[in-house]
Amino acid sequence: MINAQRGFPVTGANYNFGKATYDEFTINAVWSPPVTLPGTLGLAIRPEAQLDTAYGGNGGTKVYNVGPSGTGRDSTVGAFSVDAILSF
Repeated sequence: MINAQRGFPVTGANYNFGKATYDEFTINAVWSPPVTLPGTLGLAIRPEAQLDTAYGGNGGTKVYNVGPSGTGRDSTVGAFSVDAILSF
């Protein structure tokens, strides 16, 4: 990808999956723990879960988890993350 952006020829894997339908589902929340912090400090913890799905590409080609051969191994991927915000 970087070589393509720089104008160099792309060799090796072909990442053209054709027309596909992409769906995603995300759920998140904000939780402030019931703790007393000094002064005006505040704490918020934000968990998030995400699920991405692609279907329909070139003959049902899988688009996620692309290996060195340039072919995908999965049509669905998920992620979970958590961040914390300390306000002052």
